[in-house]
Amino acid sequence: AADIDLGKFLPGSEGVKINGKLMLTGNLAADRSGFKGAIDLQVQDANLRIKKDKFEIEGIQLSLSIPELPGIRSAAGQHLVFSKIALGDLVANDGRIDFQIESPQSFLIEKTHFIWCDGNVDTQSMRIAPGVEDYRITFYCDRLKLAKVLEQFGAATAEGEGAVNGRIPLHYKNGKIRVDDGFLFST
Repeated sequence: AADIDLGKFLPGSEGVKINGKLMLTGNLAADRSGFKGAIDLQVQDANLRIKKDKFEIEGIQLSLSIPELPGIRSAAGQHLVFSKIALGDLVANDGRIDFQIESPQSFLIEKTHFIWCDGNVDTQSMRIAPGVEDYRITFYCDRLKLAKVLEQFGAATAEGEGAVNGRIPLHYKNGKIRVDDGFLFST
């Protein structure tokens, strides 16, 4: 199917384009005490693109279960899987994000894993909340190909089989990303 421009439906989302398959099932019961229900959402083979930020995610697979409406709390261990994510020239593949929606004000990323520069990258948990503009997250890197790391950062064009391991701590504050003291060592 053709891309859908979310700007047509949500003000402020101009240029955000999405496509894919969405399946939603649920149940709802109402009586004098109010209503109760549950929702299960599946997204398959979806793509998201934000052209102005050079951001895209391809091959999105998402499973989300909210078992107790009207509360907005998902079951633990929900999964979002993607085949490719890109921000400018930085590209990662075969990712998985385990998460939980705790409330309308809190979202917990339980852990992430993806392939970057032919190596593995993992993170620990991180809680995200509206209005918070200060986050720290550490990427734990295992056997990244050094030549590909240099190429993705635009530092050099290189060839070779060298690999690096270590951690890259990022600090996001007020819309800006900074790399804190980290290390990558050769193997």
